[in-house]
Amino acid sequence: MMNKRGFLLGAASAVAAPQVLATASTQSGVLAPDGLPVLTDCPGLSAWKPYVGQTFELSDGVHSWAVLLSSADALEGSETVARTEQFVLGFGMQGEARVPAGVHSVRHANGQSTLLYLADAGCKRAQSLRAEFNLLKQTV
Repeated sequence: MMNKRGFLLGAASAVAAPQVLATASTQSGVLAPDGLPVLTDCPGLSAWKPYVGQTFELSDGVHSWAVLLSSADALEGSETVARTEQFVLGFGMQGEARVPAGVHSVRHANGQSTLLYLADAGCKRAQSLRAEFNLLKQTV
């Protein structure tokens, strides 16, 4: 039988541990075997920037497409909001295929993958997609 103190300590560690581990992994610069940052646990702008110019496989679970991460930029004016990190990822693709807006698996050749909500960015010549982020900065 668990006492109240043990229950509260266990609950507190279960809530705090993922946040502390996610912050520690981004601060310590955890890298994939090829030297690029790890993209798990909702990576920030600094983790995405080294992937600009890299090709990813995009999948909705039924179809897959090759896309190029063409940009990773902070939103204008986001520096004034100290507690959040706001940025946009831009993906481009060639060909006639159209990718529907929604949640997609984005996988790099090094095995790094994450789920992103992608929407059409409105380019007329070739389809471009964008993912917008507004992440709370975690302080430890």
